[in-house]
Amino acid sequence: MTPKALFFAVSGQTCSGRLSLYNGLRHELPRRFPNTEFEFIGKPFGEDLQHPLLWSSAERKRFPTAKLLDRWGDLEQFNKHKGLEQLLKADKVVVSYGFGLDAMMYAAACATCTDQNDEAFRMHDLLVKDRLSLNGITPPTYLITQADDTTTVDRMLQKHPLSNIRREVLTEFVRYEEGVIDRYGRLKGQHLEFINSGGPVNSLVERGASLISAYIHARNIHVA
Repeated sequence: MTPKALFFAVSGQTCSGRLSLYNGLRHELPRRFPNTEFEFIGKPFGEDLQHPLLWSSAERKRFPTAKLLDRWGDLEQFNKHKGLEQLLKADKVVVSYGFGLDAMMYAAACATCTDQNDEAFRMHDLLVKDRLSLNGITPPTYLITQADDTTTVDRMLQKHPLSNIRREVLTEFVRYEEGVIDRYGRLKGQHLEFINSGGPVNSLVERGASLISAYIHARNIHVA
């Protein structure tokens, strides 16, 4: 019997440690499992999506559904370019840096657009179902890096030009995004695993590698 492919997407808030986890896994997993085929396929969005608090006035006016469809276009191009469907039919462990959750977080970043965000969530759910029936690309298991609010805000201020925004506004935005992630995890068929990223990078990578290791062991036992 051919073992089932495993698909993981390192995701979460900007500055939550997700890139450190992804880069660490690229080195650690092949070392830990020399007989397992891994594919690290990078990020679906060519460049990091602009931080919502830095959106232009034109971008802020765009509807969440419009933003979502743009990001789905990026995902489709990425899937075709990387041959994701073929990878998931093979005996491989596939790891990406971001995926559909990132598209949804970008689309729903407007905290006051309640009804429009609801529509975007419904649209995303329908698109996922259509994608499953058309191409068989199952949603990944999301590895969500998550630090405490203070650490995340400190990292945001280091990476992005946000110093003109009050700290309490940044904290409020971080908490809002945590709510978006929680709502995404309640969509049917989505699976999120949370990884504390508040400590040293080597501890973060160890936690992520151990989690994926458990999935690999469980798969191998299942197909043995």
